[in-house]
Amino acid sequence: MFRPFFRLFLIISLLVTASCTAPEKMKQSQYLLNKNIVKIDNSSLPLEELEGFIQQKPNDKALGLFRINTWIHNHSSWQWLRTKWGQAPVILDTALVLQSARQIALYMAAKGFFHAKVERQIHYKRRSANAKYIVHSGVPYTLKTITYEPDGEELAAFIFKDTASSLIRRGGNYDAYVFDSERTRITNYLRDNGYYYFNRDFIFFRLDSNLNSRQMNLTIEFRRPKVRDPATGKIHDQDHKRYIINDILFNTEAGYIAQNALVFDTLVRPQYPNDPSRPYHYKYLYQQKLRLSPALLSRQILTKGGEYYQLSNFNTTFSRLSNLPATRVVNISFDPLPYPSASGDGLLNCHIQIGQSTSQVFSVETEGTNTGGFLGIGGNIVYRNRNLLRGAEVLTIKIKGALEMQKTIGDPKNVLLGFNTVETGIEARLEIPRLLAPEVSREFSKFAIPRTTLTTGLNYQQRPDYTRYIANASFGYEWRESQTRTHLLIPVELNSVRIFRSDEFTRWLNSLTDKRLINQYTDHLVPLLRYSYVFNNQPLRKNRDFIFFRAGIESSGAMVSLFDGLFKAPKDAQGYYTLFNIRYAQFAKAEADLRYYKALGPKSNLVFRTTLGLGKPYGNSGVLPVEKGFYAGGANGMRGWALRSLGPGRFSDPQNEFDRMGEMWMETNIEYRFPIYNWFYGALFADAGNIWMLRKNPDLPGGEFIFSDLPYAIGIDSGVGIRLDLSFFILRVDGAIRLKDPALDTGRQWTDFSSLKIRDITWNFGIGYPF
Repeated sequence: MFRPFFRLFLIISLLVTASCTAPEKMKQSQYLLNKNIVKIDNSSLPLEELEGFIQQKPNDKALGLFRINTWIHNHSSWQWLRTKWGQAPVILDTALVLQSARQIALYMAAKGFFHAKVERQIHYKRRSANAKYIVHSGVPYTLKTITYEPDGEELAAFIFKDTASSLIRRGGNYDAYVFDSERTRITNYLRDNGYYYFNRDFIFFRLDSNLNSRQMNLTIEFRRPKVRDPATGKIHDQDHKRYIINDILFNTEAGYIAQNALVFDTLVRPQYPNDPSRPYHYKYLYQQKLRLSPALLSRQILTKGGEYYQLSNFNTTFSRLSNLPATRVVNISFDPLPYPSASGDGLLNCHIQIGQSTSQVFSVETEGTNTGGFLGIGGNIVYRNRNLLRGAEVLTIKIKGALEMQKTIGDPKNVLLGFNTVETGIEARLEIPRLLAPEVSREFSKFAIPRTTLTTGLNYQQRPDYTRYIANASFGYEWRESQTRTHLLIPVELNSVRIFRSDEFTRWLNSLTDKRLINQYTDHLVPLLRYSYVFNNQPLRKNRDFIFFRAGIESSGAMVSLFDGLFKAPKDAQGYYTLFNIRYAQFAKAEADLRYYKALGPKSNLVFRTTLGLGKPYGNSGVLPVEKGFYAGGANGMRGWALRSLGPGRFSDPQNEFDRMGEMWMETNIEYRFPIYNWFYGALFADAGNIWMLRKNPDLPGGEFIFSDLPYAIGIDSGVGIRLDLSFFILRVDGAIRLKDPALDTGRQWTDFSSLKIRDITWNFGIGYPF
C-alpha cells in the first residue's frame, strides 16, 4: 500500500525542485523574489496590515510548496495555457523594496509612531532573494486631552450628549485611521438626528504636540457652512439646520415613464388621516394603473412626515425596497422646500423612484441524482409571479418529474431505460411580505422584515413494491429580531402519507419485527408545530471570526390528542387515535447546531461545529416517523461512514442495509480550510459522534444511550478534502477513514494503520460546504 504514496512523494519532490529553479530567461543580475518577511517589535500592530504596504508579492505556491503557475508559464508552449494558468515570475525590484519601506514608515506615523524606523534587508540565495523589513516602532504619541468646539448651541447639545460613544479616548495612541473613523461616526450620528446637509468636511482635528513629552492635545472643531446672501452677494456663516420630512412621493414606474412625460396619474393619501394638524401626504405617481399597492409601499418606509430626517432609517428603507422581489432598481432623493416648518426647521420632500422587475417568470430545471449508487434523472417546470396581488407577493408553482433506479423486493418492472421508479408532483408556495396577524408596531417592522408563507404540495411515487401519495400543507411566519437574529414559526403544518403496497412487499414487511420499517410503509399523518431561532453575526468582510447558532423545536399531535382525550374519540382496531381516518404521529423533538468560524487568513479558516438532537415519541406513537428521526454518516456529517450507516450506538449488523435511525444525536466536527491555488482549495477534518435510541430495542442490541458507555459508543473519523470554488457553486470531494468504530468490540475499535488499505477510504461528493 505504500508504493502509491512513495510515487506521490517522488512527484511532489520533483515539482518542488522544478518550481524552485530560477527561470532560464532571467538575466544574470536578476533574482526571483522568493519571500517577503516582516518583523516588528510591537505585537499590538498586526503584521497583515504592514504586509499590505509591500509593493511586490512573490508568486503563489500551491500547498505552500511549489509554484505551479510559474512553472507552467516558463515551460508551456501553449499560449492559452500560459495565459489562463501561468504567472510570470516576479523579479526582485530593489526600488520597490525601498518604496515599500517608506510606505510602512508612513503607516507607522499614521498610527502615532512618528519616530519609527524601517530597516530593509535583502538576502540572496542562488538565483532567488528574500526581502526582509525590520520595523523598530519606538514610543508612540498619546492624547493628553480631548476638547470639543462645536459652533452653535443646538449642535453643541447633540455633540456633548454623544461623547461617550467616541472612538477616540484620552490616553490612547494618536491614530489617523481612528480619527477618520470618528469623523464618519459623528457625521452619521448627526445625520441620524436631522442634520441632512452635515458632512465630514465640517469636522477638523487640531493637534498641539509642543509638549516635549510625546503627548498631544486634541481639539475637535465643528465649522459652520458658508452661504451666499442672495440680496448682497456676500458670503457668511450659517448655523447647521435640522430638517423634517414633509411629503413622501413614490414613482412606481421608474424606467417606464418617459423623462419628458407631462401627465401623471397621482394618488394622494394623508399620512395622518385622523390628525389634520399634521398635513403630510403620501403621493403615488403612475400611469394607467398603480403596479405596487400603497399599503405595501408605506410599510417599507420607516419615517413619516413631521419626523426628523434619519440617515439610518432611509438606508434601511432603501435596503427593504431593493430586496422586494418585485423591484429592479430603487433611488431615494430629497428636495428641500423654500419655506421652514412651524418650528423653524427645514423641510424635505422625499422622492422614491422604483423600477420594477418582470412580474411573471418561467424556468426549467434539470438534475441528476445518485442515492446509494442508484442513479436518477429529473426535471422541474417552475412558474413564478413576483407581484401577484400588487403587494410583492411571490407565488411559485413547481411541477416535478423524475425517473430513478431503486432496489426492490420483487420484480423490478422497469419503466423506461432501466429506471423502475416514477415520481411526479406539484408544489405551490405563496410568500407575503408582511404578517397575516393583528397590526404590529412600527418599531417591530423597522428590522423585522416580516413574511408569511403558505405552502402546499402533492407528490406521487410509483415503485415496483408500492405506490405512495404524499400531501403536505403549512402556514407560518418568519421575521428578523435584529441584524443577527431571525425567527421562524410554523403554527400549522400537516403531512399525510398514503401507501398502497404490493402483496409480495406486504409479506416481506410482515416478516420483520422492526417497527420503524413497518411504520415507514404504513399510512400515517404528521401534524406539526415548529419553531426555529437563528443567530448569525457573519460580517460583510469574510475574513473575520463569526458564530452561527440554530435551535429548533417540533411538536406533533399534542393538540389533536388533547381534543381526542377530552371528547373521548374512538380508537382504531390497533388502539390508536386517528385524524381523517389515518393514524397520526405524536412526538416532541429538539435540536441545536452551534458553529464557530475562526479566520486564519484572507482565504483560510478553522471551523468548529457541535450539534445535539433529541426526539421522544409518546402517546399515539411508539417510534419517531422515519422522516423525523436522526441519522449519522454521509457528506455533511460523519464522513468516515456512508450515508445513514452509523449507529445507533454500538449496534452492529453488516447485513442490515436499511437507514440507521436514532432518537438522540450528538456530533462534533472540526475542519481546517485553506487555499491551494486560485479557485482550488483544500481541507483537513475530523468528525466525532453517533446516534442512539432512548430505550432498549430488541431489534437494535447495543443501540440505546448509556452515559457510562459513551466513550465506547462514539465514532471518530478523519480525512482530507478538495473544493473547487466556481463562484456560483462549490464542488466538494472528501475522503475519510474511520479512526474509531463503535460497532466493533471494545478492544478492536481503534484502527490498525498497519493494515489500512485504499479501499478503507470512504468518499463523499457534495455541493457547497458541509457546514
